[in-house]
Amino acid sequence: MWDEHDASPTPDHFAVDSLWVNEPFDPGLFASPASRGQSVAWLKTKGIARIPFRYGTRHVWIKVSVNGAPPADFLLDTGAGMTMIDRSYAEKLGLVPDEPLAVEGMGGADAGSLSKLSSLRIGSAATDGVAMQDLKVGLVDFGEEVEAVMWRHMAGLIGYDVLERFVVEVDYDNQVVTLRDPRRSPTKAVVSPWTCVSSAASHS
Repeated sequence: MWDEHDASPTPDHFAVDSLWVNEPFDPGLFASPASRGQSVAWLKTKGIARIPFRYGTRHVWIKVSVNGAPPADFLLDTGAGMTMIDRSYAEKLGLVPDEPLAVEGMGGADAGSLSKLSSLRIGSAATDGVAMQDLKVGLVDFGEEVEAVMWRHMAGLIGYDVLERFVVEVDYDNQVVTLRDPRRSPTKAVVSPWTCVSSAASHS
């Protein structure tokens, strides 16, 4: 039986006394916690920011500054629903944990917490980038295992809650991420069909 006092985020087994199938539900139940800060400050040219990145271990690494701290290495993670910060790095910055948060990702399940940032800057104030204020992020322990796989300390990752504000273009040849204001983004687009074969997408 599941013990509610057990600190483990993944109990070995639990009992179910009832089950409903195809019941209507509010999609908001699975939405990321809302952030008050919705406006974006463009640090060089309004509506567009070109940010250099480093490609390593099959991931896109960008520099991100939290609450005015020196830039640190973050992943650009299109598969993450919410922006996350490593708990040890958060402690160095003095971030205060808020309500608890259940997290599941490539390393399995973990218990994290929410925290509010005063500011988050992607890129450099001296060159190009974007900045946001009053963001809610998750704090989670990425652990030494992740660092061993990535070959560097991952201070955090930028997730969908931030990326959804932009049209995102990743240029791997020139190692540049371009963030565009959706309202100013070019309207012309080319539709490229894809076919899913054995869980892998192939271009047709």
